[in-house]
Amino acid sequence: MQSTRGVASAFVLVVSGCLGLLAPAAAHAAHAASDWGPDTEPVVAWRATSLPPLQDHQAVWLPIDSFTCPGEHPWLLDRRLSQREDLPRGVDVDRGRSVIVAIGGEPTIDEATGYVTGWGEGVSRAANFHPTDPSYATVRAVCTSDPDLAYTGTP
Repeated sequence: MQSTRGVASAFVLVVSGCLGLLAPAAAHAAHAASDWGPDTEPVVAWRATSLPPLQDHQAVWLPIDSFTCPGEHPWLLDRRLSQREDLPRGVDVDRGRSVIVAIGGEPTIDEATGYVTGWGEGVSRAANFHPTDPSYATVRAVCTSDPDLAYTGTP
């Protein structure tokens, strides 16, 4: 059973990237997972292969679905996976230069262990701020079955 109780401050709205000032964080999650051994698994949590450009000078924000780690690796990894982006622990983003990704809201919690299993609905989203060209974004989560590596939700 999962809850969002007790960790409201852990997933404040975080924004990744800003108008091309930060380079894409390509493949950090896959590399990080291999560093932590067989009890970790990178999972594509969300992907957009064609984020639309600005329309009438307005960003088109696409919602990012809620995410829960798979049963065999039920908890997010308690590691910062990107050195250049402020994302929740266990989460990384590969994106175009003009894309902003926000992962926010309260995390989902495994009530039996207190470990973070993912994020809920409603606050997470992505947009492309390029005036004419579509772009892309992939949100990856690294999940673990090792309690010593699991994210407890504390910053």
